Amino acid sequence: MLDGLNYTWHWSPITLAGLVILCLLYGMGIKLTYKDKIQTPLQRYRILAFAGAILLLALVLLTPLDTIARTQLFAAHMIQAVAITTLCAPLLLAACPDWLLPWRKLSYPQQMLYAFLDGQPVDIFAFLLVFTGVVFYKHYAIPSQFMGWGYSAVADQTIGGAFLLVPGLVDLVVMSPLFFLWLSQIERQAKVDDVRRQEEEEARLAAEGMEIEGTEAEA
Repeated sequence: MLDGLNYTWHWSPITLAGLVILCLLYGMGIKLTYKDKIQTPLQRYRILAFAGAILLLALVLLTPLDTIARTQLFAAHMIQAVAITTLCAPLLLAACPDWLLPWRKLSYPQQMLYAFLDGQPVDIFAFLLVFTGVVFYKHYAIPSQFMGWGYSAVADQTIGGAFLLVPGLVDLVVMSPLFFLWLSQIERQAKVDDVRRQEEEEARLAAEGMEIEGTEAEA
């Protein structure tokens, strides 16, 4: 069914070295940072998240998928990009406890703005790939078997652009709960402010009452 694809394994020494260094940095960071026994222990799910990220990176960068993505199918290259940005990056972040990688302290509006700006440029490029009908990457050698099925360079680019829309959709999914959390935060703060104002008003009235009582006592 997929005859004509190049299934050569891509054993890139640079990629291998990068993955090994990433593993060493994670292990050393855990060992050097986790000195105080009072700190929260490293949960098992974080280790599993890191292992999953490394395995997924190896899958998309060291297998025939990378060979196909570099030489034959642009859509395969977009699958790589989506896997790395939408799956591997969150897994690596989930693998790091707060005491290893302190989180950036962003408010909910700032987080929503970050998610919006993170996805929109990619979405614009994805729409160009899907709807322009112009082949931007002409060096891909699509197998003749695929061409016989009507799988042209334009179709390859369109499918790749459709895959590239996935990160933008994920950003929208992330923005929705952030918006409702922000509204909840505003509501809680409004209640706190109302209670504070009420207490201040009661304190003011009590002080005025004491003043009046003192004046009457002097009279």
